[in-house]
Amino acid sequence: MNVKPPFDVVIFDCDSTLSAIEGIDELAVRRGVGERVAALTRAAMDGGVPLEQVYGTRLDLVRPGRNDMDWLGRRYIECMVADAARVVSALHSLDKEIHVISAGLRGAVLAMARHLGIAECNVHAVEVETGADGSFMRVTPSPLTGAGGKAEVNASLFPKPEY
Repeated sequence: MNVKPPFDVVIFDCDSTLSAIEGIDELAVRRGVGERVAALTRAAMDGGVPLEQVYGTRLDLVRPGRNDMDWLGRRYIECMVADAARVVSALHSLDKEIHVISAGLRGAVLAMARHLGIAECNVHAVEVETGADGSFMRVTPSPLTGAGGKAEVNASLFPKPEY
C-alpha cells in the first residue's frame, strides 16, 4: 500500500476562500465603479483581455488608499467563511506552516491573516504604495497580478526537490 507522506505546509487564498468576498469587487462598489470593474473581470475571465492589463486597470479605477485597505480588511473578517478560524486553528495545533498566497491587496489580506493568527511573513499578496496622506500611488510589481502568478510564488517559496 502506498502511503503519502504528511504535509507540512498549507496554502490558502483569501478572496472567496478564507473570506466569502472578492476584495476588488467590494472596493469597486464602495468607489461607485462596480459595474465597470465587473465588466473588466468578465473580459479577462473570458480570455478577451490579458489578466495583467485588467488587474492594473481595475486598480486605476478603484485607487485604493490606506483607509480603503483598513475598511476592506474589516470586510474580509466580517465575511469570513464559516469554520475558517477553526480550520486554521486546527492546522496550527498540528504544527502546520500556513501561508496565504493571494492576488488581493496586502494591507487588507494582512488584517485577515492577523485575525486568524497567520504570521505576517507568510502572507504573499499585492503591495499597494500610498502617499504620506494615505492616497493611492501605485501597485508594486508582482507576479500575483498576472495569470499563473500564484503558482509562480508558490514555486519560489517551495521549490520541488530534486531526486
